[in-house]
Amino acid sequence: MEKSDHTCLDQYLAAFEESLASRNYKPDTLKNYRYLLRRFGRLLDDEAIAPSALTPDLAVELGRRLPATPQSQIKVPNLARLFVAHLIEIGVATRPPLTPAQAERTELLSNFETYLIRQRGLSPRTIYHVLRFADRFLDHRFGDNMLDLPALNVGDVVAFMEHLLTRKRPFRDKTPATHLRSFCQYLFAMRAAVQKPATVAAG
Repeated sequence: MEKSDHTCLDQYLAAFEESLASRNYKPDTLKNYRYLLRRFGRLLDDEAIAPSALTPDLAVELGRRLPATPQSQIKVPNLARLFVAHLIEIGVATRPPLTPAQAERTELLSNFETYLIRQRGLSPRTIYHVLRFADRFLDHRFGDNMLDLPALNVGDVVAFMEHLLTRKRPFRDKTPATHLRSFCQYLFAMRAAVQKPATVAAG
């Protein structure tokens, strides 16, 4: 049963839950998130780590110290990273400097998000998941390296989908393929837009 003692994260939990509720997260999911984040908050209190000192990498490292039950489908390190992103967004924590590769990926995903909003008119929740799978695909293909988008091919997409299906908890629905298709269509359109002026000039 969850302890009732206050943690250093309690004052930020309501706003975090509101941000997720706007993406249509279910109440039971948010309740579970609160329980796990209060456990994470007690760990921070024990380690004398202030929320303002958290970074995404530190949150993941600390989150791995909390034991997870075999039945749990929520990974505490991933939830902790998501929560730190919220702390950064509201100005509590400081965003760490981006490497050139991270800056390049951030710009690409930001432009993709703008495209999804203006051209596709998707819901905030759907956009969140599409961006999440696009980021995971880039991470699977390029890791921490600079992007080489012209080098992407069908084999890279197949390899990523096989990676998802061979996880301990494989994805059984079709949404990853749909989300990844949207991203690939965007990359194709972006590449065509870049190549078109060059073709016209050559003619």
